[in-house]
Order: sequence, then C-alpha cells, then structure tokens
Amino acid sequence: LHLSKVHDMHVRQKVRQDQGWTLKSLLSYLYWSAYNFVADICSKSEDEPYIIHVSLKKPEGAASPWNERSMTEAHECIHRLYRRSFDPDIMYWLPQDLCERLKDVDISFCVKSIEPAGDESVKHDDDVMILEICRIILPSHKKLIRPVSDIAAILKYTSDNLQRGQENEGLDDFRIREVDAVMQEELDFHVVTLCVDTIAFLFVVLFYQACLSTRTKSLTNTFSLKSVFPADYIYALVILSVLTVCDRVIYVLSSNFLRVMYHFATLVFFLTYLMVQYWSLDVRLSSRVGQRQLGLEAFFALKSLSFLFSALQVKANVPTNTLGHWLMKRNVFHFCLYTVYRSIPFLPELRMMLDWTFTKTTLEFFDWFRVEEIRNSMFQIDMANFFRQKGIGLKQPWYTKLFQGFLGFTLLGLIIWGPLLLYSSNNPAIVVPQLIGVSANMTLTQGTRSYPIFYGGQETQVQAWKKQHQYFTKNFNDQQVKQVLLSPSSDVTWAITPPRRAELQKTLEDGEDVDLVINFLFKRNFPVTAQNCLLSISRPLSEKSLDGLRKVLGKHELNITSSLRVTHLHHRTSIFSLNSEGNQSHVPLSFAVKRAHTGSGNLDVTDKFYNSFVQLGGNQLVCEANNNFRPSLQPDSMLPVNCSLGLSEQNSETWWELFCDENEETPASHGVAPSRGPQVILVFDKTIGESVLSTLFASRGGLIGLYVSFVLVVGRFIHISFSSGLRQKIWVDQLPSTHKLKSILEDIDAARAEMELAVEEELYWGLIRIYRMPAILFELTKKQN
Repeated sequence: LHLSKVHDMHVRQKVRQDQGWTLKSLLSYLYWSAYNFVADICSKSEDEPYIIHVSLKKPEGAASPWNERSMTEAHECIHRLYRRSFDPDIMYWLPQDLCERLKDVDISFCVKSIEPAGDESVKHDDDVMILEICRIILPSHKKLIRPVSDIAAILKYTSDNLQRGQENEGLDDFRIREVDAVMQEELDFHVVTLCVDTIAFLFVVLFYQACLSTRTKSLTNTFSLKSVFPADYIYALVILSVLTVCDRVIYVLSSNFLRVMYHFATLVFFLTYLMVQYWSLDVRLSSRVGQRQLGLEAFFALKSLSFLFSALQVKANVPTNTLGHWLMKRNVFHFCLYTVYRSIPFLPELRMMLDWTFTKTTLEFFDWFRVEEIRNSMFQIDMANFFRQKGIGLKQPWYTKLFQGFLGFTLLGLIIWGPLLLYSSNNPAIVVPQLIGVSANMTLTQGTRSYPIFYGGQETQVQAWKKQHQYFTKNFNDQQVKQVLLSPSSDVTWAITPPRRAELQKTLEDGEDVDLVINFLFKRNFPVTAQNCLLSISRPLSEKSLDGLRKVLGKHELNITSSLRVTHLHHRTSIFSLNSEGNQSHVPLSFAVKRAHTGSGNLDVTDKFYNSFVQLGGNQLVCEANNNFRPSLQPDSMLPVNCSLGLSEQNSETWWELFCDENEETPASHGVAPSRGPQVILVFDKTIGESVLSTLFASRGGLIGLYVSFVLVVGRFIHISFSSGLRQKIWVDQLPSTHKLKSILEDIDAARAEMELAVEEELYWGLIRIYRMPAILFELTKKQN
C-alpha cells in the first residue's frame, strides 16, 4: 500500500478559530466532545494516516501521462477537483448526506507519488497517485467519523460528473478511474480475549464452590456420581457461557455499537457483583475469609485482563473480516493449539453453527460446513508438507520414529492393558475408606411383633487391632482392619407402657420362635453413593435365655440394682448373675441351632452370637456387610462373640446393658479385656475414591464394560482415523501445494466481508467444480518449480 512513502505525522481534525470563549461556546465544546467520543467508539471510525489511492486514466491525444508530469500540477488538480464538488451544478448529482458531512470542510492534500500501474488488477495505461490528507479544518466541533472514505467518494463522484459533460475548468486530463481509501491494518483482539475468558471460566469451574458456596471444598474434592451442585454454581457457569456466546455473536456481526454496549454492560455487572460478594457478611464472617477473598481477587484480575483487550478492540474497531483463522498459522505452536481446539467435543461445530447463523452469506448450512472442512484439510496438508523435510533417498530421522512409532506403540499398549491396571491394587484411584459413624440396635421379635430394647453408638471407640498380624497377610494394611468398640450401656432409656410390658412378658413365657436381632449400621466416608452399610444378625433364643429374661423383667417382684458389674464370660458354670437379694440382673445369651449332620429336629445350644469379623465391600451403588468373612491366615476359623443382656436402673431411669466379649478358639489369641459392649473387627475393601482424579481412573461398569465402552471404541476410532481408507484419500490428501486453493478460500471470505455475495457464491461453486474434476485439482495443486 506504499505506506512507507508516508511520513510519520499526526493529522488532526481542527476547528476554525472562534472569536473567544463564552459560556455557550464552552457548553457546545463539551457537548460535541462527548458526542465525538461516543460516535468514534460506536462506529467504524478511521484514524490517521489518511491515504487515498487514485487511479488516473491516461490523457487523450499526445499529452504526457501523469507519472511524467510534476507532482505540483497534480497537487493543483486534486485541490481544484475537491473545490468543484461544492458547485451547485455538481452538488445536485452527489449524495446529499455526503455533501452535508463535507460542507465547509477545508481539506489539504499532499501528493506523495505518481507511478505507472504495475498490478494486473489495474490497466497498464493508468497511473496510480498516492494521496495523503495532511490537514482537515472543520466548520464546527463535530468531527468526521470516516474522513478518508467520504473524501475518496466525493472525489470519485465529482470526477464522474465532470466526465459526463460538465465544464472541466482545466481538469480535462485529470480523469479518475478508481479511488481506494486506504486504512491501517485492522487489529483483532478477539482470540486473546476469548483465551482469557476461557481461563476465567475454568477458574470458576474449579474454585467457585470454595469461594462462594457453603461447601468447604472445591470441585476437585467434591465431585462424585451423586454430587448435587448448588444452583448458583450452575447459574454462574451458564451465565459465563452465554456471555462468551454473545461476545462471539457481536464479533461476527462486526458491530461497534453492540461491542461498546456489551463491554460497558459486562464491566458494570462484574464489578458490582464481585464487590457485593467481596464485602458480603457471608464472606467476611467466614472462617476462610482470606481464601475466599483471594479467589474473588484472582477472578477479578482475569476479567480485568479480558476487559483490557476488549477495550483495545473497541478503540481499534471490530475488524471487517471477522472470519479470520488465527490458529491456522504455519508453525508448530499454532498447529498444537489448533489440534487441541479440534479435539474439544462440539466446539468446532458450535463455532461453525454460530458463525453461519449470524453472518450474511449466500451459502447454505452444509455448504458452509463444506467450506470449513476444506479449509481444515488445507491446513493439515500444509502442516504435513511443512513437517515432511526429508530429502529424496534419505532415511527417516530418529526423532520422527520416536514420536510417531515408539510413543504411538506405547500409547496403544497402555490403552490395551490400562483397564487391567485400573482393576489392580496399584490403581491410584483405589483407596481405603474411613469409618465416620457406627450404631447398633437390638430388638426382640416374634412373628410380626418387635420390642426394641437396646440402642448404642454415641460412645464409640475405633482403633487398630493388635492381633492383625496373626490373622491377616501383609496385603491388608493398618487402615483396612479396625476394631470397633461400643459402650455396653444403651444410649436411650427403656420406656415401655404396662400393656406392652405384659405383652413382652407373655411372649417370653410362650417361648416359641422368639428371635434376638441385632442391627449394625456402619457409615464410611466414600463412595457417597454407598456410604451406609447395614448388617442384620438374627438368632433364636434358647430356653435358658428366655427364662433368664423373664426373671429380669419381673421388676414388680425383684429389686434390680445398677451397682453390680457382671463378668459372666469367665464363669460359664453360672446361668444367671444375681444381686444381693438373689434376683437375676444379667442373662448370658445362648441360642438354639439345628444339630449338624442329623436329619432330626433336635436343637443344640450355643453361646456364639455372631462372627466378630465384618467385611465392608460392595460397589459404587450398594454397600455390603459380610459377617461370614474368614481371615486369610486362618480361613477355617472365626472369632465368635458372646454376649450377656441385662437391665439396670438408677434414679427411676431404666436402660438395657449388653456386655460382649470374644470367644477365642485359637491358642494364639490372648489378652482381650472382658466386659465390653458390642464389638466388631471391620475389614474394609479398597474402593474408588471421590476426587476428580479418582473418577477419571475409575471404571463404573466392570472390566468387560470398560473394554466394550472404552478400549473397543477407541480402537475403532484409531483404525478409522489413521489406518482405514488411506488409499481412497490420496487424491485429496496428498497435495504438493495448496496455495491456489487457499487463495480461493481467502477470496470467499473477502467477498463475504465486502458484501459481494454474488462473487462469494460464484467462488464457492468454482471450488466445488475443482473438487469434482480431479484433473483440474491436480493442475492447481502440483508442485511449482
């Protein structure tokens, strides 16, 4: 554009000097200053340098061309032509709005050069004059928004009218064929702004709940299949997404006015919202006030950077051709960014749909997609040619074999064997859950009748089991095996009405099908979808235990004291424990079981209540408690628990007590203190953690489901993408040169930007015809010498 010939000077639109400053002139100056500022940022204004390219026709007859004449003569002719624009007989044929804008505006031109046209787009008998506007004097404070375009247009209109028969007055040889207003290269900050907004969006995704939610953890620590996200968190993500879409729509529409409105509206919105949140009582009175305010400050810093680039775009105006492809630059960095962009699900399709919806074009929906697919193919072919730097007859370099061969083979091997690693004990997502709560309740049942008598869990002791090494191998760590001890006294008093007490007494006297049911409820910290593990144990009571419980309940005949502590487990010869008056207080529990290896209905009596080992396993949806677990070092043995049940009274308050102890059958086990409450040895199965990393490593559908849903799908995708149909794609993928096809794509964009929609459609169908004729495609893409 010959901008190197233009000297570096600032051209300002000046106002003719007034006689002096008055209140009226001061108010007028302030008003027009504000008006000029708003008009400048809300419309496509033009900035210096003001350059015009004028194509002059070759003079008729023997007159010398303009490139051989002095620039002084051309200087006088261009000023004379501009002054003739305001003659009444000329103004009648000119656009009225153009004449109104330039009325009484004095322009000073400076002819920089006159050279013969050397471009094929201009006839060779024309001369090109580079013209600079060096001074603009305005009649008022209202400035010209597009001075170069207006002046270039009025020069062309005036010259055309003079050539149609108007009186020339020395302008016979000065005939303009074409006038082009030259502006500076358009600056585009959209990609940079979008990148900053994307970083801000990801920041909100990760840290919103830690800064503004009632949760104490961020997304990285709270995500799971059953997570319920706060509504304000979802609304925040949706609002940010909608604002990003609005920004893209305004950019595609190339509207400065909408850009200004969007910029100031979002600036006020985010500034107000963040200030309100920053100084809110919820944040200031929080125990994590420093962390929450730091998160808000970090987000505001990111949005401030986004507003900076948005303000620069407002100042530089939205570019005319907004479909530029910044990522398609021929270097490794942009190629990597473009690969990431194409790999994000739905993002390229959403962008193309949005651009087609808000762009004025003659192309249909799938025509637009077809053009973008061709553009993507051209870029990939161009980068393939860029990386193909090996000379003829030379072997492939070692780094190519390393990155494409060895690393590719390693990646496929990980995809094949990775699922097996996910189900191994070395999976980093497999962790041991922790016990966060336990409770136990005991009920006497007969048929549909039930009588709750014991509830415990408020006083609990969880500790490492000292005899773990005697029962378990080294594959079980200390976190997997825990001993849980509950208080022997019930957490609630026993309140029962006299009729229900009499009914219970009668049930015990009948003695038929009376079962003692104890329910353990274990709660682990994860997975949150299966935290509660229920273990229910039911045993039919023996006649000895029923008789003992009947005597315990004879409260109207017995004086039960609560001072006696019973140690029945070390005195098996005694059926009851007696107080000072000979009344029964605690009953050793025994149960009736069918005699093994006999077909008769005879029953044996045992004092084994339940197995001390309880395995907590299951899956991501259900927690299973297994009371039939056997330790790995002693698979044929179990550690049964014996219990005694009693009723205590103090200050007219009555409650049940359940004393339990381990019945050690192996000689290696010794030294457990007696007279404790319900107790179990918990064995935790390793399970999937709850963090985002654990979720990424976890498989929810089993090994076969993982292979079907992941490995086979990925394998099929790789086969289709890399090794299938390569022969059929040779004629469109192996192109030595793409310059001519890319120039057609650029011309389609340029025609669309200049609203030459007929040219756009003609170029599109020309491109389609090229792809339909392989011979023409071969000629256009063959390697140039």
